[in-house]
Amino acid sequence: MTVVGHSLGAGVASLLSLLLKDRGLKPGTLRSVAYEPPACMDLALAEACAEDGLVTSLVTRDDVVPRLAPGPFAALLKQLASFDWKAEAKRDDQGTPPVLVAMQRLSGLFGSTAPGDAPSDDGSDSDGSISSKGSLHQPGYNPYVPGRIMYFSPSSEDGGGEAVKVMVPPTSPVLRRIRITSCMLSDHFIDGKEISAVLDAS
Repeated sequence: MTVVGHSLGAGVASLLSLLLKDRGLKPGTLRSVAYEPPACMDLALAEACAEDGLVTSLVTRDDVVPRLAPGPFAALLKQLASFDWKAEAKRDDQGTPPVLVAMQRLSGLFGSTAPGDAPSDDGSDSDGSISSKGSLHQPGYNPYVPGRIMYFSPSSEDGGGEAVKVMVPPTSPVLRRIRITSCMLSDHFIDGKEISAVLDAS
């Protein structure tokens, strides 16, 4: 039996798979494929979903939905609160309107996973801007993306760079930071050619 879902449906599929496993379905007879799931389980359950290949989750580049959890959201608010937008708005190095300069600086503050970038083996982002400890263990309920997680970063729209596909754990900092980018919403949809190609190859 294969349980499949996207977005909210992916979270439901993962939870249903755990329930069915608990009800006695043997390992190897049940699996779940979760496309762009929300963080919907505590760490113990999220890791339990990886056992026997029960749940495989796909997270694309900067998709905001898998990162909408208290920990990443609190970190985003902290970064926004410390951003000196007035100072950035006054900077006009190349004749760009001050408001646009501020927007560009704000976008650069959070960065984006460039095509070809992937989480490094030590658990930190490839750009090194978040430590391996990051904001992984905050008090209160702090949900995680379930199961074995395939992180996918498509190549750029102009064809430059190479697509990246790598397996990461639920605690990977690449999943624990909300990135303000132009693709943070569009990455949530799975109807693109590159997404279809990586799914067909998996």
